[in-house]
Amino acid sequence: MKVLCRTNELAELHLSAYHRSFFERYLQNDHPVWNAEVGTEYTVYAISIIRACPFYCVNVPRGWGGRWGRIPSVCFDIIDPRPSQYWQFGTRVVRSGDNEVFHTTLAIPEWINEPMFLQNLVESNAREVSIMAAASAKMDAEFS
Repeated sequence: MKVLCRTNELAELHLSAYHRSFFERYLQNDHPVWNAEVGTEYTVYAISIIRACPFYCVNVPRGWGGRWGRIPSVCFDIIDPRPSQYWQFGTRVVRSGDNEVFHTTLAIPEWINEPMFLQNLVESNAREVSIMAAASAKMDAEFS
């Protein structure tokens, strides 16, 4: 799957109050922390749906969490809608305060099957970075 970043600013997006409040947690000083460059094409390495809000995992070198960051899908236009052949589907229930939240994900098997994979990837643990780098290379070739 390939997408084109069309905005980095929540003010430019037509969001409900619920979705706007959800995405505001990803802002610092009223600016997004995801740093995707407007006008740039990205390969999508995973899709996470959290509280009915889809996020794309893309390679943003200056983003939070190292190399791969989850960015709200509303910031992108889809230019190639084909899902990666390397993705699997998974749903996990996660505690969020007093609530249980469903996280639905399309991603590589390790991301789906290992509850700490994303956290370890964000923390740049060598094993997860190596796995994601190999999977990303395959997906880059798949969508080039």
